[in-house]
Amino acid sequence: MYAIDCGRVGRRQFLRTAGTAVTGLALGGLPLDARAQTDQSRRPMKIGVIGSGRIGGTLGGLWVKAGHEVMFSARHLDEVKKLAERLGPLARAGTPREAAVFGEAVLISVPYSALPQIGQDLAAELRGKIVLDTCNPIPSRDGEMAVPARAKGTGVASAEFLPGVRLVRAFNSVGFSALRSEAHRAGEKIAIPLAADDAGALAVASRLVEDAGFEPVMVGPLPKPRSSTRARRSLGRRSPGANCVACSASVPEAVATYTTRRDLLKAGVGSGVALLVSWGRLGAQPGPLIERPIPSTGERVPVIGVGTARRWEAVTTPAERALLREVLRQFAERGGKVIDTAPSYGTAEAVVGDLVADLGVRASLFLATKVGATGRQAGIEQIEASFRRLRTSRIDLVAVHNLRDTATQLQTLRELKQAGRVRYVGTTTSSPRQYPEFERTMRTGTLDFIQVDYALDSRGAAATILSLAADRGMAVMINLPFGRGRLFRAVQGRALPPWASDFDCASWAQFFLKYIVSHPAVTCCVPGTSKVEHLLDNLGAAQGRLPDAAARRRMEDFIDRL
Repeated sequence: MYAIDCGRVGRRQFLRTAGTAVTGLALGGLPLDARAQTDQSRRPMKIGVIGSGRIGGTLGGLWVKAGHEVMFSARHLDEVKKLAERLGPLARAGTPREAAVFGEAVLISVPYSALPQIGQDLAAELRGKIVLDTCNPIPSRDGEMAVPARAKGTGVASAEFLPGVRLVRAFNSVGFSALRSEAHRAGEKIAIPLAADDAGALAVASRLVEDAGFEPVMVGPLPKPRSSTRARRSLGRRSPGANCVACSASVPEAVATYTTRRDLLKAGVGSGVALLVSWGRLGAQPGPLIERPIPSTGERVPVIGVGTARRWEAVTTPAERALLREVLRQFAERGGKVIDTAPSYGTAEAVVGDLVADLGVRASLFLATKVGATGRQAGIEQIEASFRRLRTSRIDLVAVHNLRDTATQLQTLRELKQAGRVRYVGTTTSSPRQYPEFERTMRTGTLDFIQVDYALDSRGAAATILSLAADRGMAVMINLPFGRGRLFRAVQGRALPPWASDFDCASWAQFFLKYIVSHPAVTCCVPGTSKVEHLLDNLGAAQGRLPDAAARRRMEDFIDRL
């Protein structure tokens, strides 16, 4: 695999190469039963271990300590009986077939040469099961079969040997001594790269990694077979088909023992995680985010938040929730605060409320929603429904959506603010046709926030609305920062200009966002965000230097010439 030079490829090309379909799936437990998502994801699991040697035995022991029931199996039953007795009542011993039947999830940790026979003998028992595959082909141990397995990619070979399972490549880049000595260590945890095509299986594996005392890091989907010379040559052009460590390569224990998430993102491990090196440079780095004060109170919020329009509007499956859960988990973990939603965004409010409650991060977040009803009673009912969906007794900001019945709804919102149920009130628009009315509302009323569309190729709001907000002491939240995708289409296939590095810009998304948040009147920007790689990329705009007035003019000129 080849590292991607983020300064030379567009955001879309980078994300395609990074395998966006599964990168960043939930690190917490995905439910095994969609009917009871939160409760089920927390309950103890039954885990079958096939191959209870140094890695299988160590991991099984860690899961027993975490409260899971584990059945150990191996060729010599007497040895695993002793292991089970030593670990206590949650551990038991059985045959590989019994372990395959017993486990909701099954760990296979055997010499790679044994994998084809296991897949053949236990095909019926393993079919449809979540299988964590730790096995790596080593020619000196596994013989000739290891050579084609390594050539085609271990993830490809394992999928062929274990047909019908929900395969996750896991724990194949860390030695057993590190599993024993570094589990649940203080500070940054050892990172365990994971790869899978099944969102539910990946999320369950992520939970088990956490329960064992490590940190899961999703590095992409399982690789696909390379069926032609043309496909192989495409890898030399940094193709999306490039493999990652969790998919196909093994990592020396001396390296993997001290590999954290930050190490993976910053420096990679061998050739397999080279892709993640570029992701680390592209996205947010450890450290504080740039913040701006809310003029009416002085409270500070980061300049980049999360918008929930479109991608959050029709969330119906556990896998979709898992993706968004991880977005919010990393957002909160990295110091993000502002989440913007609305009743008109379909399932968005309810999904935000459920995931925030599940993660236990409500206290660290700034929840903003809207009211878009006509009439006082309809507005009250809509706002009360937002409280229920967001699962909170106090909403940080409620704004009148697109100036709908503005005077009536603002009166209700000010009453709720007086009662302490709403902290800030405001109004929004995303249409230049509403600007004249929007300005009149700003001039005649007291607002804590306004929200308006503003992008590098759509700068109309800067002429009057942003300056008026500064004069009136109103915080400014920006929507549609990418111009509904126009900006990415305009720069597709183009390299970032070299001078973008003058303000620490590593991607086109950061180029567009840094332009917005460098405007002195802007408090925060809420790009629609539903994938972790987008989140990390966007948060990178809230770090480092911002363009000054001269650089902003240069950016405008650059876009205007396209």
